[in-house]
Amino acid sequence: MTSPRAIHVLHVDDDSSFLELAERHLEQNDRLVVETETDPEVGLEHLDAVDCVVVDYKMAGLDGLDFLRSVRADHSMPVIFFTGAGSEAVASEAISLGVTDYLQKSGDSTAFDILQNRIEHLVDKQRAEASAKAAERRVRDVYERITVAFFAVDDDWQFTYLNDDAEALFETNEDALVGTSMWEGLADLEDTDAEAQLRTALAEQEQVSCEADLTSLDKYVRLYAYPDASGISVFAEDVTDTRRQEAEIEALKSDLEVSEEQFRTLRQKISRPSSPFR
Repeated sequence: MTSPRAIHVLHVDDDSSFLELAERHLEQNDRLVVETETDPEVGLEHLDAVDCVVVDYKMAGLDGLDFLRSVRADHSMPVIFFTGAGSEAVASEAISLGVTDYLQKSGDSTAFDILQNRIEHLVDKQRAEASAKAAERRVRDVYERITVAFFAVDDDWQFTYLNDDAEALFETNEDALVGTSMWEGLADLEDTDAEAQLRTALAEQEQVSCEADLTSLDKYVRLYAYPDASGISVFAEDVTDTRRQEAEIEALKSDLEVSEEQFRTLRQKISRPSSPFR
């Protein structure tokens, strides 16, 4: 089993003795690697190497709010105000500037335990969110390389993705459909054999292909559906021209059959002329 990743913490406070005390307590957690700094200006030079920042409010030089402004100019890591100074007004401004948490500073072990837990929780949460976003980007990159119409719905039949070709085929855009029901976004599918087959595919986790008449768009499409536990991925092919050509062929065939019947009747009349004695 892989060990949890280390968490690098920058603790900024102009009280060096308090920093030493905090470091001893925080590093009782094996995951936490703590760097301390009494000069806020110097602390700002170390942001690229840390996962979380803990900072006091009232310090010589930069105060906590100024420090936070500088951090948020280029970084998104969790920033925790750990301070005994400040007020509701300071807390409110810190929140507006993007502080992640605001804890009461104290030298007892309980305060350090709370701080330790918040650091670990906030960094793990941010890492998980970053991993999820990276995975989503990778999936989207794969989707965008698909050169046919493609869309995905979740297990509640809500659109989660459409590529450019699907937008063109269905004459819509992704923003208009994502989050809405498939049966609302593609209303022509509702109460059709295609809907029944797609619902069966999801329920039984079986691939299926079916055709649908999108009357509102004057198009026929063939859908190739691939279900999984989270929903269905669907490739869509415009078969309008093919279906219209088939319909024309059927019409010509029907006309030809009528013509052949008429020809046979005419031939019979010619081969048996009416008697002049009638």
